[in-house]
Amino acid sequence: MKVRYLLFLICIFILIGCETHNLRAYKPLIKNERSITVPPGGHALTGAIKDLLKKNNWTLYVDSENIMHEGEADKTVKITSKETFKTRYRLMASSHVYDTCSLISDNPAISYDISIVDNIDGDEVMSLSGRGCQSHVIDKVEEWLKNN
Repeated sequence: MKVRYLLFLICIFILIGCETHNLRAYKPLIKNERSITVPPGGHALTGAIKDLLKKNNWTLYVDSENIMHEGEADKTVKITSKETFKTRYRLMASSHVYDTCSLISDNPAISYDISIVDNIDGDEVMSLSGRGCQSHVIDKVEEWLKNN
């Protein structure tokens, strides 16, 4: 019994020891502009981040890839295209499940890449990437939101 318990603890420490979180904060959020364009769907990391943003009173709009075309059609056709957004910020998130962190709850071990972009000037506001338990990734995003 003690051997099984010891092996279980070793496995937990190995999983925790494999976590990496690379947070890069490039510029602060504008406090009174809490609107963000999010990808559609609610699976895994994307859904958890959307839930976190809603909990922190952000207004969410689903990305519909609106592209505005401007110009005139004549002999010298010049048309420019520009993405348009209703929000100040845009969330991009991708993740891949590679293991599980807990047999008790739905907490997958993921490799992930998250970015928040300012739609006004196109600057990246924050990026977070690495490997680890999804719940820890959400904790890192929440910590960043509270410190901005």
